[in-house]
Amino acid sequence: KQEGNRTKLVNKKYYHHTGKESFWEGFENFLYEHYSYDHRTWLVINGDGASWISACTEYFQHCVFVLDRFHIAKGLRTYLRDHPQAYRKAREALAQYNGKELTTFLRSLNLNFDQAMKGQEWERFVAWVEANQAFIRDYREVLKRERIDTAGMRPMGAAEAMMRTIAGRMKSKGYSWSE
Repeated sequence: KQEGNRTKLVNKKYYHHTGKESFWEGFENFLYEHYSYDHRTWLVINGDGASWISACTEYFQHCVFVLDRFHIAKGLRTYLRDHPQAYRKAREALAQYNGKELTTFLRSLNLNFDQAMKGQEWERFVAWVEANQAFIRDYREVLKRERIDTAGMRPMGAAEAMMRTIAGRMKSKGYSWSE
């Protein structure tokens, strides 16, 4: 729902896994219960690249996994804040969902860090981007190739913001919810 220049999710539902079955099996049961879901329904899963999340594509027949750009943008800010031209070029590749170009560009940079640890963290970050470059994509393009109308579909973005809200409530403010 559009509210000014922001978009608000309507009728949000949360899945909390408590069953003995696998996470994805429990989640699929949740989809059957709350939505008009069947095995032909396309799912878009947005995540941080953890293997248990990207495994969704092995469980669901019609599933698109997308690496949440929040995590990449955060790394780019952290490591390239003192290199504004490199930061801008990397952000452009990310904005265009071009994982291969982003990886190639990051690998071409010869950055010197004051601390050896920071250099090692940079190398791990670049390796992580490279390992996940296929998932730096716009899910709408994948759906279009499947002849699905994507008019009105928005780019990813609300997922990580919601996780930040939940984490803030649970960690910072000490809130909790009863079952």
